[in-house]
Amino acid sequence: MEHYRQWRLDPFKYEDIKPETHRCNNCSLEYEGDYCPRCGQKSSAGRIGWNTIREGVMDIWGLGNRSMLYSLWQLVFRPGYFVGDYISGRRQVSFPPVKMLFILTVIYAVVAEWFFPTVLGITVDEDVKKAVRENNDNIVNSSVGLLREYRAWSMLLVSSFLIIPVWIFFRYAPRHTKHTLPEGFFISVFVCVLTSLYNLIGAFLSQCPNSIRILLFFALVIVFIALYKQLFGYSVWGTLWRLGGVIFCAFWIAVLFIIMAGYAIMIAFKKDLFDEDFSEVAVYGIPFIVLFLLLNFGIAYLINKYNIRKARKRQAALKAIEAKAVAEYLAQKESSEPNEE
Repeated sequence: MEHYRQWRLDPFKYEDIKPETHRCNNCSLEYEGDYCPRCGQKSSAGRIGWNTIREGVMDIWGLGNRSMLYSLWQLVFRPGYFVGDYISGRRQVSFPPVKMLFILTVIYAVVAEWFFPTVLGITVDEDVKKAVRENNDNIVNSSVGLLREYRAWSMLLVSSFLIIPVWIFFRYAPRHTKHTLPEGFFISVFVCVLTSLYNLIGAFLSQCPNSIRILLFFALVIVFIALYKQLFGYSVWGTLWRLGGVIFCAFWIAVLFIIMAGYAIMIAFKKDLFDEDFSEVAVYGIPFIVLFLLLNFGIAYLINKYNIRKARKRQAALKAIEAKAVAEYLAQKESSEPNEE
């Protein structure tokens, strides 16, 4: 168990490099190390062989250097630590997350549409096509078609609603304090990767009993909770209530986005896509939702600031106790020295 704990915290070990002089086959520069400092070519690059073919084929699907399979393994069994490594600068150990998401969505599309068209009991393509056929509006048809064709972009769009709530609710976390919005984007990308991975596993388990698929869903929920707990360092309860606030606020951000997008389409095309009262709902609903979100964000900010003050006071008290103990020890040692003489 202790070995597994240490592996979760830091699984990457690097060996010492023995300095060797190489001559670059690309620019003819002599250098020491594994990569040419002038052009960046690897020192082992030479004549084409069977290994070159293998590496070229494997790299297409991310199975070469910085293996995608190894990154997925890390993401499942140490999700928060792995994401934390990436956003803190240890990017060389991870397969590029955006590329990983797009590869997974391509694999999922192939599996779901060609091999298992009834994923989780839903005939994906036929249901989408039927919905498109039943709706005569060209704008809605185009939107549904785009969402279906560009699954990865759709997932990124949906997960982007989480970025600001996560930034607010986990702003003053014990780990990765004051993480930035660009870091929040990559956190959302990793969440999309996990979702795509479990969707892919669900496609292969589509013929299994419902109990197996329910267990898979709960496993995904546990991994998500572990991701945010390990990444930000809160307790289980602290992670759960913050995640609840994130999901609640993300839902209202999505509602706000839909209303604003629908209202913009109405104005641009001068066409009422919904009810006659939709424009009134938009005019009054948008300010209300904005104020409601600001209220929730303000409450989360105050709670987090209060908790961080408590933590700082506790740390200061522990340091004071430690300093007092050290001072007493030194004083006792100094008073005992003359007696020894």
